[in-house]
Amino acid sequence: MAEFKLSGDLYVSKSGSNANNGLTPATSKLTVQGALDVASEGNDIIIGDGVYEEFNLTGGSVNLIADGVVYFIGDNSGTLIFDGSINMTDCIVYAYGIACRPKNRIHSDCFFINCVNIGNVGGVGANTYNRCRFINSGARTDVNQNFNYCIFEGSSELTFSRQGFVKNSQISSTVTLSMDDEQVALDSTFCNVEGIITINSVTYNSITDAQFANPLFFQNSINSPSMLNRLLGEIITMDMSVSGTSALLGAGQNGTNIGGVRRGLPQARNYTSIFEGVNSNIVFDGNKWLVKSGETTGNITSKVIDFGLTVKSPILRLKGIVNFLDNVPEFDNALTNPNKLDMECRWAIIGEDITMKPWKTFLINERMLLDASNKSNGETGFDWNDTVIIPMKEIQLRITLRQNYNPA
Repeated sequence: MAEFKLSGDLYVSKSGSNANNGLTPATSKLTVQGALDVASEGNDIIIGDGVYEEFNLTGGSVNLIADGVVYFIGDNSGTLIFDGSINMTDCIVYAYGIACRPKNRIHSDCFFINCVNIGNVGGVGANTYNRCRFINSGARTDVNQNFNYCIFEGSSELTFSRQGFVKNSQISSTVTLSMDDEQVALDSTFCNVEGIITINSVTYNSITDAQFANPLFFQNSINSPSMLNRLLGEIITMDMSVSGTSALLGAGQNGTNIGGVRRGLPQARNYTSIFEGVNSNIVFDGNKWLVKSGETTGNITSKVIDFGLTVKSPILRLKGIVNFLDNVPEFDNALTNPNKLDMECRWAIIGEDITMKPWKTFLINERMLLDASNKSNGETGFDWNDTVIIPMKEIQLRITLRQNYNPA
C-alpha cells in the first residue's frame, strides 16, 4: 500500500487498481483518470509518487493534489490535455513539446516543462496560476489568464491576446513576452522583466523603455538579475532559492518576494555524484539502475557534504527522479527490478563525527523533519502535527533500492 501524508476524497497510487473504489489509501485507484471517472464536484484527489503517462484527462471541477513527486508525462504522438475544470497543486507537467491546454482552473505550485500552448481552449473560461514555474514552455493565452508569483525561464513564451495579467513574477531575458492588448500591461505589476517586451505591436528593449512610453505600464516593476542559486543554464531544477542580495527579495506586492523565491544557500553540487561516492550492490545495465543479482538491497552513498555553516532542515532533491520513479514500481515483487526507493541521510553539527551518526529515511522533495519521538518524515507513524527542525553542518546522502519490499 502506498503511504500518503495528505487526506482527500479519493486516492491514486502506482500500487493501486482501478477496480478499487479509491476512497482510502488502501483502496487507491491506479490511474488519475480512474479517479476522475468516479469523482464528485469539488473532490480532492490525492496522487501518490510516480510518473503518470495519461495524455487526455477529463473531469469536472475537482482538485488534483500531489502527495510527493508527481509527473504527468506527454508523448510525441499525442496531446496532453486537461479538459474540464481540473485544478492542480504541486504537480509537474512534462509534455515533451506537446500542447497542454488547461481551461477555467487554478493551478498552484506546479512546474510546466517543455509544454506548448499552455492556456485555455477557444477563449472559454479563465486560468489562474499561483507560484508556478514555466520552463521552455509557451503560455499563449486567449483570455483572462492570470499569473501570480510565477517564474518563466528558458525558451519560454508568455503571450496575452486579450485580458489577463502577470504579477509578482520573474520573467527571464530568454522569454518572449508580448501583449496584444495594452490593458494587460496596465494591469500587470511588481514583476522583474529582464528581456524585451512587446505591447500592442510596439517592441521595447526593456521594461524601463516601456515605462518611459507609459508610466502606467508594469507599475512597481524592475529589471535586475534574479540571482537564482543554480548553475548557468541549469533551469530544470526545483531549487527556487536566491542569493541574499537578489533584487527579487522584498520587491513584490506588500514586501513579498517576486516569483515566490526564498533566500537560501546554493545547492551543494559535485559531492553528491555517485562517481565520487560509493555504490554497494548496485549495477547499471545501460538503461536502468538494478540491484546486483543475488541481492535484495543496494545503495548509492554520497561523499560528505559540508555546508560550511549550520543550516536548518534543508529540502532533499534527487536529480533524475523520473528515471528512478519509473523504475521503482511498488507493486512488483518479482525481483526483476527495484520495487522500493528510500532517500536516507545522516547529519552532524560542529564537533560531531558524522560516521557515528545513524541513517534516517526522509521524503524526497520535502524538508528534513523529525517529530517529538525522533521519527523522520520518511518513517511510518511520523507525526506531522509535532515536527522538529534539525540543525546540521554536514550531511551524507544514501539512496537505497530494494527488491524484496512488500507494500502490503
